[in-house]
Amino acid sequence: PYVLIHRADLLDLLAAGRAAQPAVRIHTGRALQSLSQDAAAHTPVVERLRTAEVFHYAGHHVAAAGLRSALPLAAEGTLDARDVLALGKVPARVILSGCGS
Repeated sequence: PYVLIHRADLLDLLAAGRAAQPAVRIHTGRALQSLSQDAAAHTPVVERLRTAEVFHYAGHHVAAAGLRSALPLAAEGTLDARDVLALGKVPARVILSGCGS
């Protein structure tokens, strides 16, 4: 499946959605699982990543040293490199759409 996560404020979400359109078109035909705003909490995101072929994140990021840089999620959660390493299987393609990501 193609997993699309939108985590941005309202104005940024509109821009991120427009930026995501070409990538979504490229992957047409894949099952699309979209999580946005409050639905994009840590547990649902990680569950979808376990089976995702493509992971597309549209939003901001939090820069930190080492493996602690993260993608903010709903409910004050984050997704960082440690979460990805714990998955075992990772998506073949990852698209990050956002300022500074």
